[in-house]
Amino acid sequence: MAQKTVKIDDPPEALGFLGYVEDEFIIVLKEQAAEPDLQVSPRGIMQTGIKSLDELGKRHQVNYLKKQFPNAGKKVFAHAARKRMSRYYKVRFTRGTLSEAMQAYRNHPLVEKAEPIGMHALHVEANDPYYRDSPDPGFPYDQWHYWGDYGIDANQAWDIESGNPDVVVAVLDSGVRYFHLDLGGYTSVWGPDNPSTIGNIWINPGEVAGNGLDDDGNGFIDDTIGWDFVSSMGGPGIKCLDQDCGQVDND
Repeated sequence: MAQKTVKIDDPPEALGFLGYVEDEFIIVLKEQAAEPDLQVSPRGIMQTGIKSLDELGKRHQVNYLKKQFPNAGKKVFAHAARKRMSRYYKVRFTRGTLSEAMQAYRNHPLVEKAEPIGMHALHVEANDPYYRDSPDPGFPYDQWHYWGDYGIDANQAWDIESGNPDVVVAVLDSGVRYFHLDLGGYTSVWGPDNPSTIGNIWINPGEVAGNGLDDDGNGFIDDTIGWDFVSSMGGPGIKCLDQDCGQVDND
């Protein structure tokens, strides 16, 4: 069944915005609030063990109240950001309007804030303003590698195949052969001493190739095209295919 939506005052000016979920919203409890003891009453109304919150739940017939991030409060996630996340709860109600219910919870002394749940249309090609032609002319990180002249043309592929949820994708941080023709460009001798901008490999603009200096002050000398961190041959039975596996360097 399609989720019903409702638009309330001052919706965000975002591309693809459809509205807010009609009968659900998020609350954040204040740090001093006791941990709710969540139970369901015989009439199907959520109980927290906090009398004033239970009165709100009864008034708006709250039939669902659960942590938005159920694992955030566990010991392994005990730093400050995770503790804050443990105070987020999703509320579902059946009486009153979204604006009325959210305002009632916002007025409660133990509630830090209440927020609607926005719904947005999905786009095959990203509608992120920083994906293409950032609104800030000085922003240097538009994601040109997806669609630019030397990019991978991913935007064209997205219109053909949107993926298969049964396929597991892994990212192997194994480095690249920077002088491969598909990456470095049409010359096989591309490298720090023969830099070319016609390939897809990023060239460090703050480094001067071959001068033996750390020009950009990042701790690596002559890292024009990045850095090779391989410093060992690998474990038993593992053969390193690099030509200089025993040392870290700029090649």
